[in-house]
Amino acid sequence: MTTEFAIDPDRLEEFLPMLGKEIEDGYIVDIETGQIATSPSGEKIKAEEVGYLAHGSVEPIRDDISDIVNYLTDSSDWEDPRE
Repeated sequence: MTTEFAIDPDRLEEFLPMLGKEIEDGYIVDIETGQIATSPSGEKIKAEEVGYLAHGSVEPIRDDISDIVNYLTDSSDWEDPRE
């Protein structure tokens, strides 16, 4: 079972360096490469629009319940915490 936790959106910029990321020009970018982190579908999402960060890497998911549910149901990495 994976561990998940919530981050206050106002503190996201302080938290991202622990994942090797930072916010640049409004997007989450890799500190070493400068590459913008994209959603699983390849979409660039502004940091202010992020509602979920996929585990295993930093894949931003838009702050929209249907996008988050679609990601979680489509993800083969997701484990049901009830199991």
